Amino acid sequence: MEKSNETKIVKYIHYYLKGFTYLTPLMFFAGYVGIILQFIKNGELIGARFSIFGVSFIRIPKEIIFGKTGDALIVLLFALILFLLFMLVLYYALKFVKNVLNEKLLVEQNGILLKIIGQLISGFAIISFLNELFLSFSAFNRILNTWQFIKSLLVLFPTLLLVLLQPVFVLGVFFILLGEILIRASIVKQENDLTV
Repeated sequence: MEKSNETKIVKYIHYYLKGFTYLTPLMFFAGYVGIILQFIKNGELIGARFSIFGVSFIRIPKEIIFGKTGDALIVLLFALILFLLFMLVLYYALKFVKNVLNEKLLVEQNGILLKIIGQLISGFAIISFLNELFLSFSAFNRILNTWQFIKSLLVLFPTLLLVLLQPVFVLGVFFILLGEILIRASIVKQENDLTV
């Protein structure tokens, strides 16, 4: 009885991830195209914010105005990279849940999938942090002269260490560790199956 309830939960998670995987690109491109059209129409990005289900892809403060420069394109490129990383996390999570649904639990492939998911989540945190750093430097660049900007870089350099303390980054490291544990457990299981 318990096994069937657990299987139902895994099936619900599978359907949820599958729906999420199909719905997210539609929502992203609808919002992304809207921001690009706003940029083309107005010639600038002002206070653009775009997130899906709480995951921010574009978050430009109202104080920063990006005209038709490379800066606006860099912000849009960051959003596209973050979206691709997010979709890859969903794709590999779906593959992992399919394996669990097919009762492939202690197999090396699941450990590899978890490690990939962890690397993608950590990459998402790093790219998101670099995006925020770029936005901060863009704001400083418009306000300060070059010497003050260089001094602000030296002051802000320790903030790069904060990426290691981001909860999303820590979650990615946890998935990598969990994947490594699962790989080692599958190897031990294979060795035990051979000795019996």
